[in-house]
Amino acid sequence: MSQFTYFCTTCGVTGEDNFDRNDATGESICNICGAQNAQQSRNEEYDMEDALAMRGSRKIRQKAKRSRRGKAAKAAKPLVTLESCLHVSQTILHLQAEALAVALNDQGLVATVEELWFHFLGMWSAHGARPLLNCFLSKAGHASEKPADALLQSGYETQWDYGNDGKGAKETELSRFSLRSHLGLLYLAARLRHLGVLTSDLYVLVRDGRLPYGNVLSLLPDTMTAPVDALHLYFNTNLPYLAVTASTITAEANYLHYHLDLDLPPLNMPLAFRTCAAALQLPHGAVEAFYRLHTVLPPETMAAEGNGTKLWLLPSEVDFVARVLVALKLCPSWHLLVYTSNTDKDEAFSLMHPLDARTPRLKRKHLHAFVAATDDARHGQWSRVTVPSHLDDHIETLQQLAAADEAVETLVKPAPVVAFAPLHSATGAPIDAVPATPDDAPFYPYYRYPREVRLQHVDGATEHVVSILAEYMDMPRLVVFEAVATLEKLYLPLTDVVPPTVFR
Repeated sequence: MSQFTYFCTTCGVTGEDNFDRNDATGESICNICGAQNAQQSRNEEYDMEDALAMRGSRKIRQKAKRSRRGKAAKAAKPLVTLESCLHVSQTILHLQAEALAVALNDQGLVATVEELWFHFLGMWSAHGARPLLNCFLSKAGHASEKPADALLQSGYETQWDYGNDGKGAKETELSRFSLRSHLGLLYLAARLRHLGVLTSDLYVLVRDGRLPYGNVLSLLPDTMTAPVDALHLYFNTNLPYLAVTASTITAEANYLHYHLDLDLPPLNMPLAFRTCAAALQLPHGAVEAFYRLHTVLPPETMAAEGNGTKLWLLPSEVDFVARVLVALKLCPSWHLLVYTSNTDKDEAFSLMHPLDARTPRLKRKHLHAFVAATDDARHGQWSRVTVPSHLDDHIETLQQLAAADEAVETLVKPAPVVAFAPLHSATGAPIDAVPATPDDAPFYPYYRYPREVRLQHVDGATEHVVSILAEYMDMPRLVVFEAVATLEKLYLPLTDVVPPTVFR
């Protein structure tokens, strides 16, 4: 049985006879020192039988832990870093450079674009007014409104300046980069290689789908685009700030021209005029007049380009349009040309390689991505995508052309200009007769800018040609007239077209 040994912790006396029990508190009181506290405990000495008996009477049941019901753990989002953003941007730029190289038949363009890209990264690292990652994260929804710890939990790299959003930055500060800047780099690369490409040519390539720009993420693998899924607004070309026109490409090209500190050669006007003359089917006399003008008054390097001021029109392109008009007016009987477009009135006029062999605009490896994106757009899967109303009609037209026996080339006229329209009789039948006006009749209308131009004293032939070129180049008609008047004051006194008294 159990044996108890009484022991006083104060005086050290032992034995049950030296202790009394307090009925009120149930504690033992020492008769020697009178100590009474909870510390006076008894040391119980158990024998083997008591210990075994107590152990045998206890049953310990181990219950299995119930699995806690809760939501499944979400997969961790990949971290949005500058490296992942630049990886995607560099791949997109490479695809665009390859497409432009195919359109211009210049495979060396890809290497030039690559050199410009790394030169741009080096200049931003040295002279950037804000971190380059800001340009991507500024379009990441509400990323700029979250604190640093919330951004880290949301999957964003925190090594960026939260307060610097780039608003109010000057044109002389390197603080702007977007998907539209790729087109500026492509234009600068084409200028460096003397390809004679205009900003309007790049716009036409983007509009016709020959240069990838819209929905470019669908061309990349999912493993590459997963880290930048949160930046879908940065690649959404439906937003106004990513809209493409010849003027916006001009602004981006001039901005990068200044900050990359490039020494661009003059615009290759003879090559650009060759494309323009082939599109308009200009007579051979206009070509000779243009080369004669180019020899007498060669274009100079425009000091206004790349000087840190915002430009919507490049002076070199304005000078090019003026030279085209002056060369055309120097051609005999140019006013007898009948200008007709082979496209609908609602469609834009195109000068970009209209006579070349039409290569497939969509690569076979991109066909599945294109079909998937088109199907999603037609069925309203994307709320931000608006389907053109004539998309179904365009598909039906393609199906009819595919089922037709005759070739597509016979259904589309290659050029929008027909020279010397045939004469017709009273019944409407064409007659083979010599026009009353000889083919070599000179006709050079000269207008003093801005008085006569603003008063609408312009003949129909000149007004029509100016409208066509101004629309294609995305510049006001008055700018074209002013450039023509400036060029005529320099060049016409050297010819016998207009009496010299006019220029005094």
